[in-house]
Amino acid sequence: DQVRNDDGRPGFRVTIGYRFPNDVAIEGVFWHLPEYRRSAWASILPPNLQQGDHFSQTFLYAPFFNVPLDFLGPTNDVQQILVIHRVNPDAPDQVQVGNTVPAFGVFNGAELFQITYKQEFYNYELNVRFPTYPVDIFRTYTTVGARYLRSFERFELVSEDTNVDGSGLVVGRYRNRWINNLFGIQGSYGAEIYLGYGLALGGELRGGLFYDDFHGRTEVTVDGSALILRRKHTDANLSPMLGTGLYLWWYPIENVAIRIGYEFLGFFNVMRSTEPVDFNLGRLDPTFRSTLLRFDGFSAGIAFRF
Repeated sequence: DQVRNDDGRPGFRVTIGYRFPNDVAIEGVFWHLPEYRRSAWASILPPNLQQGDHFSQTFLYAPFFNVPLDFLGPTNDVQQILVIHRVNPDAPDQVQVGNTVPAFGVFNGAELFQITYKQEFYNYELNVRFPTYPVDIFRTYTTVGARYLRSFERFELVSEDTNVDGSGLVVGRYRNRWINNLFGIQGSYGAEIYLGYGLALGGELRGGLFYDDFHGRTEVTVDGSALILRRKHTDANLSPMLGTGLYLWWYPIENVAIRIGYEFLGFFNVMRSTEPVDFNLGRLDPTFRSTLLRFDGFSAGIAFRF
C-alpha cells in the first residue's frame, strides 16, 4: 500500500491549432506525465533494532508457494538455533547453535526485500471546435474529436538472499506489468464570460466512449537461472470518459492569453492490477479489476495566436 496508491506529479501539455475565418478551429493536443517511481524496502534489521528472542524478528519472507527447484536460493542461509526451556523457572534456558540449512526458495529467509511501482502516461488528441453562441462578452462552443491514451504501470518485487556469512548472493524478481491502450471519440461543451480588465471565466464539460485494449505480463526470474515463469494477460472493455474544467483567463495583450484552472478527467471500467502479486507460482494469476483511472489537478499555461 505504501507504493501502490495513485499520486501526484508534474506533467506538460502542448496544443497546436488553426482557426478558420468562420471561427471553426482544429487543434492537436499532446500531454505527457513522465515516469513516476515509488519504492519501499525491508531488511533484516527491524525498527529500533528489536531483533526478538534469538533473532526471531530478523527472518524475512514472502509467502510464495509452488516454488520450483531452480529458485532454491542459497544453501546455507539460515542458522539453526535449539532452545531448551528449563522446567525450573529460575534456571536460564539453554541455547545451542546448530548447522546452517537452506530456507527453501529465494523469497524465504531473505536479507532484503524491495518493491517498486512505476507509472507513465501519454495522451494524443485531435479536436474540432465549433462556436455556438458568440457575443461580445459571452460565448459558448462545442468540440468533437478523437483521443488516444497510453498508460504504462509496472510493479516489481526484488528479493536478495545470501548465505549466513554473506556469500552466495541470489536475487529473485517478481514483475507484473500492464499497458492500457484507450482510444475512442469524445466531445465537449464549454462557455466563457468576460469579466472585464482583461479577465474571463470559463468552464468545460467533456464526455466520450473509449475502447480499452489491455495487455499484462507477469513473470518471475532468479538471476543466474535459465527458468522464467511467465504468464500473459489480455482483455478488452468499453470505458466511458467524463471530464470537466474550470478556468480563469487573462488577456494581457492582443493575441496572448494566460490560463490557470482545475481539471478532472476520469476513465471508467479500465482494467488495472489492484493486487499485483499472486503468491502461487504455479498459477501466476494476479488480480486485475475494472477501476477508475483518473487525472485531476491544477493547470497553468500560455497561448499565442499568430
